[in-house]
Amino acid sequence: MPIPEKHKQQLDVELHNHEKELKELEAITNSHPEVRTRIEIHRAILGVGRDSKIRKLVDELHDKPDLVGQLARDPPAFIEARGIRLPSGATKIIVLSQAPQPVAFGMEFRVGHAEFRLEWNSEHGFLVHNLSGGAQRPPTSH
Repeated sequence: MPIPEKHKQQLDVELHNHEKELKELEAITNSHPEVRTRIEIHRAILGVGRDSKIRKLVDELHDKPDLVGQLARDPPAFIEARGIRLPSGATKIIVLSQAPQPVAFGMEFRVGHAEFRLEWNSEHGFLVHNLSGGAQRPPTSH
């Protein structure tokens, strides 16, 4: 059984928002380094959110929360066995909590001077965690 429908809907809405903002940022012809960094952040979020192998992994960890222990022991081998490669800017996979607690894991990124983690947890769904700030829903700057 895949992740809850509300998690999928939440992700789809946020990916749409990131796509919209990415297009707006890309239309800026005289972009500053900060704008280029924001473009790369949106591209990273979109790439992970649309990656079918990563989405399949989230479904698998939702269905079999005990597998998070394997992910925690050897993240590179675990994701490699599923044909997943860390995207550009990704620095590591991290397990935040294991069963019997709500399962949570994330992928940490460094893009320019920005550091953030894309997370999924079985209770709240998808989040972006600014590593220099607090947890939040995936950011949009409308």
